[in-house]
Amino acid sequence: MKDQETKNGALNPREVELPKKAEFRIFRAMLEDLGVCSLDYKLHGALRERNVPKLLAAVTRYDARSIIDRLGESTSRNTETFYKLYQVGALLKKYPFKGIDTFTPALDVFREGERKCKLYNTQNFRALVSLSRKHPKYFGLLDELRAEILDLLGSKPPMDEIFHQAKHGPGQTADGPSKGGRVTEFYKYSVLPYAATSRAHDLAMHVIESDPQWIGALMDWYRTSKGIPMWAPISMEDFWNSVLTRCDYNEISSVPKTGLIDRFIALEPVLNVFLQLGVDGVIRHLLLERWGYNLNSQEWNQFLAELGSKTDRYATLDLKGASDGVSRMICFLLLPPEWYALLDDLRCPMGYIKKTDEFVRYSKMSSMGNGYTFVLESVIFGACVRVAQKRCEVTDKTAVYGDDLIVAKDVAPLLIEILELCGFELNLSKSFITGPFRESCGADFFLGKNVRPLFITSDVRDIRQLLHIHNSLYYRERNFGWATDLTFSVTLSRLRSWIPQHIAARCRGPISESTDTHLFCDEPLSKTKEGYRFFNYLRTSAQKFSHPGKLFLFRKLMHRPRTEDIQLDEYGFRVEAPVPKWDWRRKLNKGNAFDVTRRDRIIIRIARKVLPDRW
Repeated sequence: MKDQETKNGALNPREVELPKKAEFRIFRAMLEDLGVCSLDYKLHGALRERNVPKLLAAVTRYDARSIIDRLGESTSRNTETFYKLYQVGALLKKYPFKGIDTFTPALDVFREGERKCKLYNTQNFRALVSLSRKHPKYFGLLDELRAEILDLLGSKPPMDEIFHQAKHGPGQTADGPSKGGRVTEFYKYSVLPYAATSRAHDLAMHVIESDPQWIGALMDWYRTSKGIPMWAPISMEDFWNSVLTRCDYNEISSVPKTGLIDRFIALEPVLNVFLQLGVDGVIRHLLLERWGYNLNSQEWNQFLAELGSKTDRYATLDLKGASDGVSRMICFLLLPPEWYALLDDLRCPMGYIKKTDEFVRYSKMSSMGNGYTFVLESVIFGACVRVAQKRCEVTDKTAVYGDDLIVAKDVAPLLIEILELCGFELNLSKSFITGPFRESCGADFFLGKNVRPLFITSDVRDIRQLLHIHNSLYYRERNFGWATDLTFSVTLSRLRSWIPQHIAARCRGPISESTDTHLFCDEPLSKTKEGYRFFNYLRTSAQKFSHPGKLFLFRKLMHRPRTEDIQLDEYGFRVEAPVPKWDWRRKLNKGNAFDVTRRDRIIIRIARKVLPDRW
């Protein structure tokens, strides 16, 4: 086996020995368990032939809306039948089959989104303006949307708070050093010069100067690199030229979305992202404090989706290409002028598609990868929801999480019209106003029952992926209380035969939130001498690296000291209360405060988890 323990006790379970085309064996076993092959001979034939195009062609027959239409009123109340068919579509939809061109369709969608934004910027915005002035049904609509957003954001952005909330994100940036897993704070602080767009250049200087620890580290680095004594004066012009570089475009790439199409994302300059996330932090707080929309949790959306599927009282709406559909003009029309100016300064005006070697001048305000895209669309959609509620004179519950919107069923028609006037398009296949099914924020409910299917989104090559698939099916088999004959016995047996025996024998335990750490089973747990129950599991930790001492100050930036008069609340915002000073010398639970890690370098060991209660 390729995942035996190494000399230091760590495991290397990146690859396991699987039969060729193992994914087709998993699909066939699952379809056998679900009892679908005997009903859909075309799908069964495509699976036997391992014909990927035919398999993907079947996906649309197994989405939620198609299933409900096929079953009809007489049998659409059968939750188990719905789930089995729904699981088939989910199984095929997300798997990254090889040999399928997923980039070209994504490029077409990207260009179509840009075309729509450009049309809205130049022509289509006139419908919103004109109807708001003349049409009796929409009279004053634009003013009401503006008033809602002004009441939320205020007339001026709080720059001090934005600088305080600014931070490095977990993803890649347009700078080369962030590639290959080098995405942690250490690399983003220490790899110089920093990139920023021309219009964000001054703001980047101000945010660095606002942090004495940061500017001090940079000046020490500059003096050391130039051989300038610590007591000698320096040229600030040359200093900033060494620290900052201008980059007026982001890098457009694609990531898997489904088996048929990729999703385009943009890698922004590092300090643009830093400042964009400052805007994100401030607006998240305002949305929660003033509108009650918590973008740090999806639970409220999921609760209302469940309630809507049970009572048919709420509609769940999803928009097509919402992140790429926020045009510059709708932001200009709705946002307070100083907020719009700030967001316009922090955005990238152009994008570079490396695969096609072309530059694109954006008609959208921001793309996926921009740090404030999610909160910006939440603000605009939230304003539309609130105005629609008031115009319908409905005071029911609502939910906004990006483009996942939930409103009372009676409000949905007007809300859809308002969204279309703002340049957005409803995703009909994922929006549900009536009927027994609702979905929102990764939760799927049929008549109030959880019918969330299992998605396989990557090649099955890792022991943790095998455990995840096995445990996810095991959980559904035992915890979907509405199911009477749902079983995945064939699939579970096949997966267990592929899991290395020394892992399957040693790492066994009860159902938990972590599906990729141990094998779920019903067996009684072992006990310690003190009578506590325990089980073994795979523990993943970051591999740590050492770096030259000259980079010490940049390592220290990863863990900032807090002043005595500043405390953070549960959402990460400042409250005035004394707290002890942060001691960066002390050890943390995950190692030393100056440990340097990379996302692509991990260590996996077998560890023991002791449960807190005795038997």
